[in-house]
Amino acid sequence: NYSVNTGKRIKAFYQDFDGTEKVNIQINIPDRPILQMKDESCKEYENGKITNNSISITLPSVKNISNEIIVNNNIADNTNILLDQTGTYNITVTATDIAGNKAEDKYIVKIDKDAPTIKGVENGQVYYDSITPNIQDNNSIAEVKLYLNGKEINTYVPNSTIADFGQYKLEATDEAGNTTTITFEIVNLNIDDIKQYTIKEDK
Repeated sequence: NYSVNTGKRIKAFYQDFDGTEKVNIQINIPDRPILQMKDESCKEYENGKITNNSISITLPSVKNISNEIIVNNNIADNTNILLDQTGTYNITVTATDIAGNKAEDKYIVKIDKDAPTIKGVENGQVYYDSITPNIQDNNSIAEVKLYLNGKEINTYVPNSTIADFGQYKLEATDEAGNTTTITFEIVNLNIDDIKQYTIKEDK
C-alpha cells in the first residue's frame, strides 16, 4: 500500500491476505555501476581472457547506490584496484540501492606473466649430437617456431628431436603472449678436427 521513490525506481509492496503466496520483492537495479577493467596500454580488458598485462579495475560511483568489491573472497578497501601478479582473480561486485535491493555482477581476470620454459637444451650451447627440447608452460603453449640458419622450419613439431647441423633459434609463446627464445648450434664432429687438439693435464 505504499512505495519508496528513489528518483529512478519505485519499489511496490502488497499484502497477501490468505498467506498462501510468497513474493520476492527484490527488483533489478538497472543503473548500477559497471566495473571498468583496463590493461597497461589503457585498452579494455575482455572478461575472462588470459593476459600478461597488469589490470586496473575501477568502479564508478552512482548516486543512491553503495557498492562492495570482493576479490578472491577478500573485501577490497577501495574501488580502484591494480591486479599485477600472476593468478586468477574472481571478482564479485555487489550493488545496493537505498530501497535495499541488491544485485551482483561477477568478473574473472586471468594474468600470466611467467614465460614458457625450455628444457633439454641450453641457450648459446654447441651440440655434437641431436637434442630434444622440452617446452613447458603454466597454461598452454600458443605457438612454437624453429629457425635453422635464419629460415623458419614450418614442419617442426614442438618437443620433437632436432638433428640437422646448423645454427638454430627456438621461440615458444604461451597463450598470454609471453615468449622465451633460445639459440644453439649443432655441429658435425669431424675426427680431423679432434686431431688439432692435445689434451694436457686433464684440460
